[in-house]
Amino acid sequence: MREADLQSSQSGYMLTALLVFLVVIIIITTTSVMISVSSLRSQTFFDGGSEALAAADSGAENAILRLLRDPSYTGETLQVGDSDVIITVVGSSPQVVTVVADSGSFERTVEVNLDRINGMLEVTSWKEL
Repeated sequence: MREADLQSSQSGYMLTALLVFLVVIIIITTTSVMISVSSLRSQTFFDGGSEALAAADSGAENAILRLLRDPSYTGETLQVGDSDVIITVVGSSPQVVTVVADSGSFERTVEVNLDRINGMLEVTSWKEL
């Protein structure tokens, strides 16, 4: 009878060890999935913000070209890729070009300051706001 109790006790220990092992595996798997999802969200956020910034920079470059050809240019709204870009130009010298790019849930703003000297444009600053 004593041998049967010992065998039953060993089976209980094995079952407990197996359950602990399964819980540890489940925790590790859940943590890995959560890290992967978080990384994917971060990458999506970074890509969307980068796309909006690239569209804003493109809008600023477009404004500079338009100002070279037409000094009275005051801005426009255009589509760059999937982004809506609003360009506003104020002043005469210095001129301030403000570009707002909206790419879905991401928005970036770029401001470019220009000086017009003897008919030539000089970029004095270019910054993201």
